[in-house]
Amino acid sequence: MSYVWSAKALASKFATPGAVANVNSKTIMLPDGTTIPRPKTMSQVPKIRELPADQALFIARQQPHIISVPRADEGGKFIGGPRNIKNTQQLNKQRGKMDVEIDAGAAGGDWYDRYRNAISSVTNNSSDADWMSAIQGMFSAGVSPESEFGFAIKSTNSAIATGGDPTTMTKAARPAQKKTSIDAINANNPLKHQLGEKTGEYAQKVNPSAAGNTGVTGVNDFRHARTLGYTEADGSPQRGALADTGHMYSDYETALSVDRANLRLLDGRSNWNGEQIQAAPWVKQKGDDFFERQKTGYLKKARARLKDQGVTDVTDAYVERVGREISFEEASRTIGDYYPKHTAFATYEAQPYAGMGQLPGLQTASKADQDEFARMAESSWANSPGGRDDIYSNARLGNTGYVMKTLPTTPMQGVYTPPGGVPETNLGEVARPLVGFDTASAKTTPAHDMALLRGGEASRAFIDAQGAGASHKPWAGTKSQAPFSNSVFASTGNSGPTPIADFGILGEIGRRRNLPDLVDTGQGVTLTNFDNPLTMADEIKYGAVDDAFIKKNNKILNKAGDLKLTTGEAKDMTSELNALGYGNVDRVNVSSDYIPMFELDEGHGSGAVTQNLLSILDELPSGAYDAFNQNPKIPFNALARAERDQNLASTFGGTRSDIQNARRLIGKGPGWIDRLREAMKDGTIPLPVGAFALSQTIQPESYDGGL
Repeated sequence: MSYVWSAKALASKFATPGAVANVNSKTIMLPDGTTIPRPKTMSQVPKIRELPADQALFIARQQPHIISVPRADEGGKFIGGPRNIKNTQQLNKQRGKMDVEIDAGAAGGDWYDRYRNAISSVTNNSSDADWMSAIQGMFSAGVSPESEFGFAIKSTNSAIATGGDPTTMTKAARPAQKKTSIDAINANNPLKHQLGEKTGEYAQKVNPSAAGNTGVTGVNDFRHARTLGYTEADGSPQRGALADTGHMYSDYETALSVDRANLRLLDGRSNWNGEQIQAAPWVKQKGDDFFERQKTGYLKKARARLKDQGVTDVTDAYVERVGREISFEEASRTIGDYYPKHTAFATYEAQPYAGMGQLPGLQTASKADQDEFARMAESSWANSPGGRDDIYSNARLGNTGYVMKTLPTTPMQGVYTPPGGVPETNLGEVARPLVGFDTASAKTTPAHDMALLRGGEASRAFIDAQGAGASHKPWAGTKSQAPFSNSVFASTGNSGPTPIADFGILGEIGRRRNLPDLVDTGQGVTLTNFDNPLTMADEIKYGAVDDAFIKKNNKILNKAGDLKLTTGEAKDMTSELNALGYGNVDRVNVSSDYIPMFELDEGHGSGAVTQNLLSILDELPSGAYDAFNQNPKIPFNALARAERDQNLASTFGGTRSDIQNARRLIGKGPGWIDRLREAMKDGTIPLPVGAFALSQTIQPESYDGGL
């Protein structure tokens, strides 16, 4: 005889201590109506992990996983279950305790949804998302999302820059992870990454392809095991991985908890799934751990928050409640919450360099015309999915999914003073690739990541006919790193261009502390000194800047005090910036690069600018060179700018044929660096012939001189 229990009946039995539904039946009915003998071993229990929710719950409600062991005094009552559950009464008590934990953490139930959105926000397509999910899964074992992403981004950018060369690729965490990364690259298969049972489940759950998942199981990591009642042999909370029988038992108990949550309309809804039921108590448990380990710190944060809110007369119990809210918020974070920590800023403008003959009329055009030029679709590099930068979001290792992770481009206010010229204020944009960091006395950007930034901005400045290209990464550090952090990053908490009216006073605040350079990032402003001798080029040359490097070069680095920002100066700057509405002020160490381009122009046809670009690209690691050389979006943008300027030539005073020629040559597709080199050598660059379309094929003709 077979039994099919209704969800309502099952839920009511769970609410009755000691009751376990349908465990004495001799058969289990499957969703197709067939029956099987009730399992006597875990290997006979039907797998429900891949089944649709309704089918999985149909089986789970019959509880085929509840199998008694011969002698419960030697362990738990049920095969694969927690060792301290000796009878059905304790089982149901544990289920009730689990429900309480789930209810308390309900606000964290969307953790996987937010994680998947974070992956989608920095990848081009489902294939790239598959690779990123696998890489994140590989680095997830035993670490926080913050460390997990730190390892992953450092490994990814290193692989791109080195071309996956095992002798020069960075070991971001463990040797086995580096080895399997190389295996995945060589096989062009993301599944070759080191993925165990738990990390493999994790990689599947965080993959955007799993969005809309209605499955009723979750990731059976140590935290979820604790929620289910597992402990170590000594009675301490579970730390280790579960055995296969434990995974099967956990899948079924998770499914049943999904059923109960939907029946009681947890948080006002009836569409809970397994990953959400796993995530909710996971976040709650993690937040509690945070609070207990750092209680003093969280109470301090709570008092600061209450003070900011104007609340001062509160009890200690209320302060603790707010402190626990803060710890819960921090436990809820996914990798996306750490993207700002890793965001580099590559700022650029569309306005051609003054005085070199490319649309010269733009220099004296009205502000409205200049702004319209900057806003043209052909002036932006933000054409990849999600409005992300074409250079970085398509800088990849071969045809693998090792590609730079890039946030959407944002607008900014450009301020540029050409050598010997007057300051210009032009609308601009900020490309936001994500980079890793090294830590010595203060955080710095790794050499591989800096090489990718350098190659990207050199290419952009050349194609856009800019005086120079630039990028920088402000790194906020710990209190002990403050003496080595000699710049400031300030924001209002809002995104968007900094008002031009703020630049004067912001510049004066910086100049008084020998921080004369001001950069709008679209998320705030960086006040720094780009004459700092420790440039990005130096770091590429010397490698990671560690304590030994700083000590060896101390006299150079502190020449004329240009790197020293005293504690008093930093405090004074914070007060002044706060008064202007910049409420978030951090003392930072800045990894920066300034790449002269058309500032080096020696006139039409000299070849100086092209040779400068090629020299910069030749100094890059081979993988970085290949990533830009084969990037299909760089040619697309070069051709777009050639067309734009050709169409505007009669309005703004004409173009230079060498600039247009180079853009068209680049525009012929991947391999553009190699073609540019051959053109310099052989003299074969296509000449412009009137207006043309982006899709037009241009045949090479005689070369009339390089840039």
